[in-house]
Amino acid sequence: MFLLAPARKVRNLIRDVKREELARLKPILLQARNDTLSNNASSQGRLSDLLAYKTQIESTSEWPFDSSTLLRFGLYLSIPIGTMIGGALVERVVDLVLD
Repeated sequence: MFLLAPARKVRNLIRDVKREELARLKPILLQARNDTLSNNASSQGRLSDLLAYKTQIESTSEWPFDSSTLLRFGLYLSIPIGTMIGGALVERVVDLVLD
């Protein structure tokens, strides 16, 4: 678990930055929505851009690694274990054949 301590710090930092940015974006989105509802044609593009930006922020992963990275890490860890098990099985088969 001590190996995850730096990753948790990065996760907390990313989470805090996401929260701050979403909080900063909320009043700007409300203003753009109000402008759009008042039939201000120039603000419609701004509102869609802000909503796309908000979606991008929300979809940003908080962990510095994803499931494929964890799977690859697990496979790399299984190589020595698989080698030891395979070696033991081959040794038993050879012992059975030679006895």
